[in-house]
Amino acid sequence: MLGLISFILVIIGGINWFCIGLLQFDFVAGLFGSQSSIFSRLVYIAVGLGVLVLLFNLIENKGRSEERRVGKECRSRWS
Repeated sequence: MLGLISFILVIIGGINWFCIGLLQFDFVAGLFGSQSSIFSRLVYIAVGLGVLVLLFNLIENKGRSEERRVGKECRSRWS
């Protein structure tokens, strides 16, 4: 579950950087008023932590996305 949340946060961060690079618009800052807003800063921190979690998982798995069996379902290592 932590991997899935981290992945979603990284997607949000990627979209934000895309908007900054292409449109010169910081989507997160626009959504919460400014870059110095406490909510904007919390989103930036959450995205950064999400990247660290994904990097840790990537290093731990030696670059592979492993799958594991849980009950009758097959779930990805990232979920």
